Amino acid sequence: MRNNFDGEVLRDMRKEAGFTQQDLARRVGISRETVIAIEKNKRGTIDTIELDVLKNWQKLCRNYVSKPTREKVINYIKSYLDLA
Repeated sequence: MRNNFDGEVLRDMRKEAGFTQQDLARRVGISRETVIAIEKNKRGTIDTIELDVLKNWQKLCRNYVSKPTREKVINYIKSYLDLA
């Protein structure tokens, strides 16, 4: 059972990395509208989010953010997927 999702964690990572929603969407392979829906915790989008999207989002941003942010996002994803 997945924990509650909070798209603000991914939004904060994207912003710290310096990507616009459009930049991130293009690089991750999703639409800008999907990025917006994830960041705004839209239930239908969150329920169908694929692991590859989370993985690619994190991989794209990780080299541009601080170590605490990287660790926060990885721990959050693990918790969300109930892997922690």
